[in-house]
Amino acid sequence: QLRTFQPVFLDAMQRHVGINQAFQEAGVGYGSLLIILIAGMIFCADSAEISLITYMIKDVQESFGLSDAEVILLEQVAFAGQLLGPVWWGRWADCWGRRPTILLCACTVMGFGIITACAQTFSQLMVARAGVGFGISGIFLSVDIACELLPKESAGRLSSALNFFWPFGSVFTILCAYLFLDIWGWRGLACCAAFPMFSALGLAYAFLPESPHWLLEQGRKEEAMQSIQHLAQLNGVKLNFEGLRSSKIAPAEQAGSIWRRQQRNLLILMSLWLFMAMNYLCTVLLGPMVLTKTVVQDEPNAVRQDMDFFALSISSASEILSVALCILLVDRWGRRHFQAVLYSIAGLAALLLGFRNELPYPAVAAVVIVARCTSFSAGCGSWLHTPEVFPVQVRATGHAACNMMANVGRLLAPLLVSPYFSPAACSGIMASSLGCAAMLALAAPETAARTDDFNPSAYKALRQVSGQGACHC
Repeated sequence: QLRTFQPVFLDAMQRHVGINQAFQEAGVGYGSLLIILIAGMIFCADSAEISLITYMIKDVQESFGLSDAEVILLEQVAFAGQLLGPVWWGRWADCWGRRPTILLCACTVMGFGIITACAQTFSQLMVARAGVGFGISGIFLSVDIACELLPKESAGRLSSALNFFWPFGSVFTILCAYLFLDIWGWRGLACCAAFPMFSALGLAYAFLPESPHWLLEQGRKEEAMQSIQHLAQLNGVKLNFEGLRSSKIAPAEQAGSIWRRQQRNLLILMSLWLFMAMNYLCTVLLGPMVLTKTVVQDEPNAVRQDMDFFALSISSASEILSVALCILLVDRWGRRHFQAVLYSIAGLAALLLGFRNELPYPAVAAVVIVARCTSFSAGCGSWLHTPEVFPVQVRATGHAACNMMANVGRLLAPLLVSPYFSPAACSGIMASSLGCAAMLALAAPETAARTDDFNPSAYKALRQVSGQGACHC
């Protein structure tokens, strides 16, 4: 028995552990939930800003006298701004840290969101929305830092829970449009959409630590240890070690070889993100176009088509079910198979949308809800899968490249649902691209929770001997 515990006591006396074992001892508790809340609020703010243009576009068109071509341009300009941002934000995060980059992204989105409400000309509005898009393009870093601030075997489900906040952003915008659009106009709605990012910025500035993984890769072991201690304190855990072991890989020397090994994965995931983003935004944009109700006006034989806010709310709230499916099934089925199944179901629903003029309204509403629910759920799996594929040294840059392709897809979506494409052509393109997404998901490598330098039996023995248990929830 003494021989069994000898390595454990030797490691305890050395008091230097690997980063994975450090997270194991820090556990999962209130600090972890706070990290999820901060990253989730950033997701919520992103969703609110993206869905804003859908509900203010008609009033903006009347206010500035825009043509149909200018309306499409306004819908696309935010995504054009996102084309320029991901690689810049990703390189900044890999060079200067996750935390300062996320704070700068949040400030950019909030600032240009307020400028949107103050725009006096169409050109000013275009610049403001492009600025919002540029800031939003770095929001993916909230997923990266969440993955890097949680134990590996808990990161999958907890990071998937971030997506719970996305539908709340959409529902928040719908609620504000329902309550305030007729009273305050589109400028007031733009101010309301900036509020979630203001809240997220305050929380991130006060509580979000830097990634210990990134700090350790930069050789800043003391700061990495301080970050681990901060998380452990929030979790209510007393650590049994005094330092972290250095990273096994020197990032400056190995970055080139890492990218050479990741070329295939990068191409697969970039293509997957292109189809994922294009089809999800198509389902969001089709909602207000398809889910409408006829309202009889006071004038004789005068009717108008109004958005069915009840059906739209159900469609947005269905994303909560999407996240629940991801949390329940993504570990059980595996990242690859979960995405493949959900993308396939979304493709079938998209195919049915081509017959929306022949189907009764309840059936159309059900198909729209299923398409949005399944495409978002599959996208949750892709958001979780992608940062797990790339090593820490190039994770932000690789994730940024995928986001850049997603922005190309978002640029194509408004054109795809415009009058330039018939319903049959639109649904055919959506269904075929979702089928391609399912095959690409199967071609990507499976990622499982790995604890490279963590010995569970030794850790358990050490905790029994020390008489202290980590806080796990």
